[in-house]
Amino acid sequence: MNNSYNDIEQIKTTIETQLKHPYLMKFIEQPVIDNDKLMLLHEVLDDTKSSVAMKRDYMVSTMLVQVALDTHEQVLTSSLHNNDEAMKSRQLTVLAGVYYSTLYYHLLAKIGDVPMIRNLAKGIREINEHKISVYQKDSGGIENLINSIREIESSLIQKTADFLKVPHIKKLAAEMCLYKRLKSERELFIKQRFSILFDAIKKEVVNGESSIARNIDEQRKHLLNICDYYIEQTQLQIEKQLEQFGFSEVLRTRINEMLFHYQYVKEKVVEEG
Repeated sequence: MNNSYNDIEQIKTTIETQLKHPYLMKFIEQPVIDNDKLMLLHEVLDDTKSSVAMKRDYMVSTMLVQVALDTHEQVLTSSLHNNDEAMKSRQLTVLAGVYYSTLYYHLLAKIGDVPMIRNLAKGIREINEHKISVYQKDSGGIENLINSIREIESSLIQKTADFLKVPHIKKLAAEMCLYKRLKSERELFIKQRFSILFDAIKKEVVNGESSIARNIDEQRKHLLNICDYYIEQTQLQIEKQLEQFGFSEVLRTRINEMLFHYQYVKEKVVEEG
């Protein structure tokens, strides 16, 4: 178990080193590396007979793509300001996303891995298609909306699992990534900050009901109930996958921590009214 933690930390350090750009760091925040997605990628690669070097290159390149996509999403979800400093920050954030994208291509091109480049490119295309659907709020129903969020969050991991013929982890990765995103969007909504998910759910609810005779508090509660339903369904799917397959102890420990933390926070909120 300690070896897995050490491997993941070493990979994370390698990624952080690649992401450092002196000029960009003066104006934008250090990009965040999703530890859970890195852990899931480690689980995928650890189940293959690939060389240590190939495992490292695949994890680093895939996470560089993920960071690039996450960086671009910051621009989509950030508040619009008219002052020059905010505009410059947004422009540099877009530039940073492009820069991070070139890093993955350079790494894989250097070792001549064209098939993996194509594999990740396909994942990027699918993610962007789902993002367009979500941000334009034309998913065609809440189920489709939730599926788009699932694909946005997990497509790169699923594509890597497909490429390396490790299919059993795909479902767990998809549900675990969805679970985290739903919790994150829920927290934004509770804090009365903008949530693209709740904004899209609200539109679907309004379109799906003949009339909305709820006041603001009732509407917020209704939207939270919808989100909670999908969080609970996702948790059931995660638990089912843990029962069916022999995942590593480090991944199981992290998932149990994640599920327990959400339950604790939810119960605390209920107690406080």
